[in-house]
Amino acid sequence: MGTKPDVDLEYGKGKGKPERGELRARLPPLVAHFLGHRNPSKPSPFPSLPLPVQVETILLSFIGSFTSIILVCAISVGLVPHFAHEDLPLVVGSMGATAILLYAAPEAPLSQPRNLVGGHVISAIWGICIRLLFQLSPAFNSSSTATISTRNAFAELTPVACALAVAGATSLMQLTKTIHPPGGATALLAIFQRSSHWAFLLVVFLSVVTMGAWACIIKNLGRRKYPAYWWTPIVPPKPAPAPTPAPVPASAPTPSLPKSSLSERREGGEQGWGESRAEDEGLRRLETNPLSDGPLNGER
Repeated sequence: MGTKPDVDLEYGKGKGKPERGELRARLPPLVAHFLGHRNPSKPSPFPSLPLPVQVETILLSFIGSFTSIILVCAISVGLVPHFAHEDLPLVVGSMGATAILLYAAPEAPLSQPRNLVGGHVISAIWGICIRLLFQLSPAFNSSSTATISTRNAFAELTPVACALAVAGATSLMQLTKTIHPPGGATALLAIFQRSSHWAFLLVVFLSVVTMGAWACIIKNLGRRKYPAYWWTPIVPPKPAPAPTPAPVPASAPTPSLPKSSLSERREGGEQGWGESRAEDEGLRRLETNPLSDGPLNGER
């Protein structure tokens, strides 16, 4: 019988055979490398940097974060001609937290593409819906002064709208399995944004897609990789059950002797020990006094 092939958790269920649904394994090696795929049975098509691991990680994280925020700002500036009458945010504040996750913890489940895009987009849509709902009330303050703490903040319903935006975004991310902590900040910022609702959503979407694409480049230049998976994590197969040991036959029980037999053996042993001792004493006397006429003088 042949042995089973070695299991490769990412490349496939057997060496040289891609796992069903793992499309990265079917792409050219260089493209697959920058999409986070690694095949242990083949050398990497892109050599790692000749730096210590910690230095390489810090350097790539710095370059990744710096460049990503520049790109996000460039997106907002590029959209200005298309939204001439809108106050587009130069950068959505939650993108700073996203940069930390993407470039400092690229293997974390909260940093993967599904969580990155889904968490921000779902939270932005929910925050916009909450803002539209509260704008139906004349007491709601939707102006730029809503971000300033005043005595009338609760009367203007701003704290309630903020709390509902974050709480609802948290529940939706849990429901859709797209938990991304910066998404809570995106939902909160949607309450205070001054541009049109869909312009804000467009800025958020283009920002997270750009940051994710840049992470695929910068985080695959070194020893780490991004993403670890695209939609669902790769679950390792369960190990084969250990073979059941053969039952050990029970040993035959030792027959028990009656008490009378044990007493007879004990008495016989004591008597034999006494006779052996008497013979030894007789021999010692013969050696010391060869004229004695018996084993023990006077004992016949």
